[in-house]
Amino acid sequence: LQFEDDLEENINTIGTLEECIHELKLSPDQQILIAVTNTKVLLLSTNNDYEPIAETLLDTNEFGEQQLVNVGWGSKTTQFHGSVGKKAALESTVIVPAQVRSNDDDGRSHIVWRDDGDLFAISFISLTNQWRTIKIFNKQGQLQSTNESPLNGCIESAIAWKISGELIGAAMRFNNGQKLTISFLEKNGLKHGELVLNTTGYVEHLAWNKDSTILAIVVRQQNDSSLQLWSSSNYHWYLKQSFPFSSVNIQAIQWDIDIANKLHFITNNGQYRSMTWSWTSQVSYTNTRSLVFLLDGCHLFVSDFTHSSIPPPISSYEILCPLFILAIASDDDHDKLILILSDRSLAICGKSSSLTDYRTIIHLSEIKSAHYVTSLVSSSESPIKNIHNATHFRLINQQFFFIEESHLHIYNLETKTKTSLLLNFQCLTTAIDNEETKHLYLQDEHGKIFRVDNNELHARMHFPRPCSHFSVVLNEQFVGLTENYRLYLNTNELAHNCNSYFIHDKTILVYSTLQHQLAFRSLINHQQTAEISYRRTERGTRIVCTAYTDLKLVLQMPRGNLETIYPRPLLLTYICSELLNSKTLNYKRAFELMRKNRLNLNFLYDYKPKQFIDYIPSFVSNARNDDDICLFLSEIDNEKNTREEYMKYILKQDENSTTDNQIWHPKANLICEKFRAYLESTSNSAVEHMNSILTTYIKQSPTNMEGALTYLNQHPKLFDNAIRYLTYFIDIDRLYDIALGTYNFELVLMISEKTQKDPKEYLPELNQLRLITSHNWRKFKIDCRLKRFKKAIENGCDYFIELLLNKNMNEIDSKFHEFINILENNRLYKLAVKKFLSNSQIQPTMNYINEIIKLYGDYLMTKKYYIEAALIYERGKLYEQASQAFRQGKDVQNSLKLLPDISKQIKQPITQTEQYRSLAEQFRNDSLYIESGQIYENYLNDYEEALLSYLQGHEWSHVIRLFSTSLHDRHDLYEHEFLSAFNTFYDDLQRQIRNDFEKFQTQTRRLTTLRTNLFQHIKEILDSGRDYDIDENDDQSDNDDQNINDDRRTLATRTAADDTGSIRTRLTKKSGSVSSSKKSQRRAAQQLEKLVQLKEGSKHEDLALIRELWLLITKFDKLNYDIRHVNKICYQISTYQNSLEYELKGELLQNKYSECMSIIEKQLTIIWLSIPEHQHHQQQQENVQILIINKKVREKLKKELDLISNQYRVSPILNSKTSQWKLVLFDTDVSI
Repeated sequence: LQFEDDLEENINTIGTLEECIHELKLSPDQQILIAVTNTKVLLLSTNNDYEPIAETLLDTNEFGEQQLVNVGWGSKTTQFHGSVGKKAALESTVIVPAQVRSNDDDGRSHIVWRDDGDLFAISFISLTNQWRTIKIFNKQGQLQSTNESPLNGCIESAIAWKISGELIGAAMRFNNGQKLTISFLEKNGLKHGELVLNTTGYVEHLAWNKDSTILAIVVRQQNDSSLQLWSSSNYHWYLKQSFPFSSVNIQAIQWDIDIANKLHFITNNGQYRSMTWSWTSQVSYTNTRSLVFLLDGCHLFVSDFTHSSIPPPISSYEILCPLFILAIASDDDHDKLILILSDRSLAICGKSSSLTDYRTIIHLSEIKSAHYVTSLVSSSESPIKNIHNATHFRLINQQFFFIEESHLHIYNLETKTKTSLLLNFQCLTTAIDNEETKHLYLQDEHGKIFRVDNNELHARMHFPRPCSHFSVVLNEQFVGLTENYRLYLNTNELAHNCNSYFIHDKTILVYSTLQHQLAFRSLINHQQTAEISYRRTERGTRIVCTAYTDLKLVLQMPRGNLETIYPRPLLLTYICSELLNSKTLNYKRAFELMRKNRLNLNFLYDYKPKQFIDYIPSFVSNARNDDDICLFLSEIDNEKNTREEYMKYILKQDENSTTDNQIWHPKANLICEKFRAYLESTSNSAVEHMNSILTTYIKQSPTNMEGALTYLNQHPKLFDNAIRYLTYFIDIDRLYDIALGTYNFELVLMISEKTQKDPKEYLPELNQLRLITSHNWRKFKIDCRLKRFKKAIENGCDYFIELLLNKNMNEIDSKFHEFINILENNRLYKLAVKKFLSNSQIQPTMNYINEIIKLYGDYLMTKKYYIEAALIYERGKLYEQASQAFRQGKDVQNSLKLLPDISKQIKQPITQTEQYRSLAEQFRNDSLYIESGQIYENYLNDYEEALLSYLQGHEWSHVIRLFSTSLHDRHDLYEHEFLSAFNTFYDDLQRQIRNDFEKFQTQTRRLTTLRTNLFQHIKEILDSGRDYDIDENDDQSDNDDQNINDDRRTLATRTAADDTGSIRTRLTKKSGSVSSSKKSQRRAAQQLEKLVQLKEGSKHEDLALIRELWLLITKFDKLNYDIRHVNKICYQISTYQNSLEYELKGELLQNKYSECMSIIEKQLTIIWLSIPEHQHHQQQQENVQILIINKKVREKLKKELDLISNQYRVSPILNSKTSQWKLVLFDTDVSI
C-alpha cells in the first residue's frame, strides 16, 4: 500500500510476491495476517514480524478435516432401481451448478474471521471450473471444511460470519438466478436455513451487529442502493427497516464495536454516515384491547392478545402496503394508527374499508374491529422531508409528532399544518402519559425529561442515568430502563438486573429480571419499599404485554415463542380492588376468575367475612347454577386461612380490610348455616338447590351426614339424583352405615337398594333389629354395630334408667352384662356415671349404679389416680376403698375423715386407736414425717412416737415445740434423743461443706493447670512466628493420645479432616444440615457429651471439669436453706440451755459457709470467662502478647463449649446472694 506523496525512503519492503494480492485480512486479535493471491494461494504470517505460518493452495478438491462420513443410509446405492438394474446404483452423479457464477459477482476473494479468531472462511472463484467456493480454515491454516455445492444455484461474493460464531451468511442464487437468498452455513460447510430476499438486485454487503441480533444487508440495483435490517425470531426473518438511497451506492458498512445497534457506512460520493436504532415494543393498551404491532417489510402484523395469544409471525390480522413500513404511531384512546412508509408518505388507518393498494387481511374470526388504511398523505405533501433523519413518531388525537433535524415537528392531520419547535438537545426517546389530556414527553441524552405543553418545553424530572425506554405513569411519575438493565422510578433505582417492563392498569409495574424472575410492584405506594411480589420464569424471558380484561401476562421466550400466564398479583389485586370493593361489589365475576385460575374459593369469604355473609343472597341469586354454589361450599376449609396466604400478592390493599379471626373463624359451620337458612327459605328450594343444601351438611365440622340424610328423607322424589351426588363425597357402603345410624329403617332400605350389597346380607340384620321392642336398646345395638360406643353407652344408660325407674330387674340382669363389657372395653366409665347421675331419681347406691362406680374407681386405682379414685369411691359410699385410696394418695385429713363412716358401714366396732396408729406408721414409712407425727400427737397422745417421727424427718422446729409443751419435763429424751440426733445432723452438714469445698478447690486447681498449659502452648506457637489456628484440634492432654483407649478416643479416631484443617467426628452436625427430629437432635447431643470425660489427661478434660464444677457449685449453693434452719435451732438450744455452746457452733457454721461461698463467687469469672492470672511482671510488648493469647484461649473455650449442654456453658446463678439465709444474730458485723 503506497500513497502518492510517500517517498521511497519511507517504504519498508518486507517481501515480494510474484502473484497479485486479491485480499488481505487481519485476525480479530491483530496477531495473524492472511493474504490470498490471484493464483488462489493462501498465505498466513504473523502480523508483528511477518514470519510465515502456512502456505496453502485453495483451488483443490479436498473437503477438509471435518468431512462427514457417509454410511450409505438412504443413498442411491441402497435403493431399488427396477428394470434399469444394479448398474444404475453404481453410477456416480456430479452436481453441476446451473449457473457457474453470478453476473453481479465482483470476482474478488473475500475473507471473514470468526469473532474468537480460531476459524476463518474464504470465498473465492476457482480457476479450474469458475465456481465460487467457500472454504473454512483454522488459524494454523489447516483446511477444516468446504461448503456443499448449491443445487441449481450459485454463490455470490457477499459473505459475513455471525458474531456469536454459529453461522456464516453468504449470498446465493437459485432457480437459475431468479431466487436471491442469504444462505447460512455451519462451520462444517452444511447449509442451515436461509433468508429469501424479494428483490431484483444483488447483495453487495453483509454485516452482523455486535450481539448478532441484526443482519444488515446492502442491496444494489443499478445505480440505487437500499440498506435493509433483518432480525430473526421463532425461525422467521423480519425486515425491520429498509432505507432507500437513490443514485447513491454504499461502498462499505461496519457495525460499531461498542454500541450494539450503531451502523457506520460510506457512500460513493465520499459521505460518511452513522445510524443508531433501539428495540421498542409497540403496544396499544386500553381497558378493552391489548394490541401488539410487528413490522415486517411491507407487512404490519397486528395481534390482539385480548382474545388469544398468537405467536409471531402469525397474527390476528395484517395490513399489507405497497411500500416498506419504517415506523408506526398509534393513539390508544381514539384507536388511530399511522404508518410511516419508506417514501415519506403517511398511511392513516381507521375503521372503514381500505384504499385500493392497501389491504387488511383478518386471520382471526373473533376480531370484530380491525385497522384499515382509509387515507394517505402522499410523499409530496408529507411533513417529513428526509426519511433518513426522521425519528420518534408519536400520535396524540389529530397531532402527529416527529423529530427531524433537531426540530420537534407537530403536524395537524385535519388542518394539514405543521409547527416546529427547536430542540437544543439530542432526543433519546419519547413517551406519552395516560391522563385525560395527553402530553408528549422527551428525554435528552443525559436523562432529563421535558414535557411539551403549548409548543413549549418544560423540564419535569431527571433520571440518574439516561434510559433507552421510559413511561409516564400516575401523578406524573416516570419509569425508565437503561441499556445496562437498571430500572428507575423517578430517581429511585428499583432493580439493577431488569431486561423488560410493562405498566398494567396504570398502577402496577411488572418487570422481568436477568435472574429469571417476574416482579410485580404497586405504583400507588410512593414509598421505596412498596409491595413487591415475585415468581420464577424461564431463562431469558421478556414481557410483551398484559391483557386487562382477563388479567393475563404474555411473555416471549428467547427463541421467539410466546407463553401466557395468569399471575396471582394481577388477579388478586384486580379481584380485591375492583370486584370485592364495597362500592363495586361483583362476587359473580370474582368467583368466575378464581374458578378459572384455580384460586382457592375460601378467599371470597376470608377477605371480608362480614361483607360476604351480608351478601349471601346476592351471591346465590347471581350464581349461574346450583353447581357453582356447590363448588364454593365444597372448598370451605376451617384449617385454611387464605387471607394470610394471598394478601402478599395484593398490591393495592384496602386500609380497612383487617378482620378479627376470632369472630369469623372457624368458618365452616357459620357459612353452611347461613347458606342453608337462605336456600331453604327460597321458593322451590328443594328442587333447585338440593345439592347445595346437602353440601352444607357435609361441609360442617364435624360432618353432619345424618342431617343430610334426614333432609333427603323429607323429599323422596329427589332421592335418586341426591344419592348419586352424595356418593361423590362418601362411599355408598359408608352411606349405608350412616343411614343405619339415623335409626330410620325406611331410609336404610332406600339406600341399600343403591348399594352392591346382597339383600341376604342386610335384610336378616334389619329384621333382627326390628324385633327389639325397646327403642333405646335398639339404638344401643345399632351403635355397637357401627362402633359408635359413646352413643351406645348413652342409649344404654337411657335404657337402664327406664328399667330402674320401672323396677323391671329381670330384664336388667339379662342385658347388664353386655353393657358392662362395652363399658370396660372402651373405658367410658365417666360418661356412664354422668349419664346415670344426671337423673335426680337415680341414686349412687343403687345396685347396678354402685357396681359401675366401683369399676370406675378400680380403673382409676390401676392408673394410679388415687385421689380421683377415692373421690369416686366416696361418691358410691364405698368408704373402705375410699379411705385406702386416700392413704395411697397421701391425703391424711380425708383418710381420717372416713374412719367413722367405715365403722358405721361394716356395722362392727373398730378401735379408732388401731386405725390411727396404722395410718401413722404408714405415713412414717412413706416419709410423711410431719403427718405421722401429727397423728401420734393429736389423735393418739403418743408424744414419744411423735418425737421419733419428727427426728427421723429432721423437723427440728416441731421437736422444739414438743419439748416446750408436751415433753417439757422429759430431759432424758432431750439429751439422749434430740441432742444426739441434732449433733449428728450438724456434724454431717459440716462434713459435707468441708468435703464439697475441698473437691471444688481440687478441680479448680486442675482446671488452672490445664489452662496454663494451653497458654504456654499458644505462646510457643506465636513465639515461633506461626499463627495459632483456633479450629486446629490439637490435643493439650498430659498423656499421649495413643495411651487413651476409652470410648471417647474410639470415637475421635473415626474422624475426617475438612478443608480448613478442623477435625469433625461422625456425630458432628455439618453446616446446613437439618436434623430429622428433636429426638435425633437430643440423641446426637448426648453422643457428643459422651466425648467429654473427667478422666485426667482426656482430650476434653477442661470441659468435664467445667461441667462438674457447675453441678458442685449448684449443689453447694442449695445448702443455705439447711444452714439457716440449723442456725435457728442452735440459737433456740442456747436459749433453752442458757449457754453459748450451740450459739458458737451455729456462728462457726455460718461463717465457714459464707467464707466458702465468697471464694466460689470470685472463681466464677475465672472458670467461665478468662484464663488464670499470671504473676510474672513482663514488659509492655509482652503484655500485648498476653492479651492476644488470652483472647485465643477464650475463643477456643467458646468454640468447644458446644460439646456440653447449654446450662453448663454459663456460670450458675447463686441463690445465696439474693436469699436472706444468714442469721443476723451470728453475723460478724456487730453494728447490725
